[in-house]
Amino acid sequence: EELARRFPWVDTNACVGGSFCPTDGFLLPAVIYQEGARCIRELGGNLLQYAHVQSAKIEGGVVRSLLTSKGEFSADLVINCTNAWTQQLMRQLGQPVLPIAPRKRYLWFLQRGDSMTAEDFMTMPLVVSPGGVYCRPENEGSLLMGWAHVADGEPWFSYEDQDEVKSGFSHNSGID
Repeated sequence: EELARRFPWVDTNACVGGSFCPTDGFLLPAVIYQEGARCIRELGGNLLQYAHVQSAKIEGGVVRSLLTSKGEFSADLVINCTNAWTQQLMRQLGQPVLPIAPRKRYLWFLQRGDSMTAEDFMTMPLVVSPGGVYCRPENEGSLLMGWAHVADGEPWFSYEDQDEVKSGFSHNSGID
């Protein structure tokens, strides 16, 4: 009854049950990354994207500057935000390797359509089915969907190893 009251668009006849905890939730990566980038710039930091690290100057075990494909940059603090490439970069720099094992995952982005208002859509919780399918709003216009599947870590993958996503269908450029 509570599920139907809070989310009237859910077909409760198709549900076995549900749980809701107002302190649980999910992060919207675009919001988190953009806010982090804004704070870095506001505090006088440099944020480089698509800047391949070629080498580093290390003093006393601390990275003091990086030579990248976009130039050399000195810093008091370097943050490794290379995600799946973290292990490769740390080995390249002769630094301790963090226990990160990239795993392939597959996401789909579906356009919201007119069946629900953007306001109602953004109140939709993260929904996970017993079979591992999950979805949540990505933004006011699209629904992120995925499937929790078993995948081995691939710490030595390269950019070319990733599944190619054709232009117009990635989360950066389009909607399936």
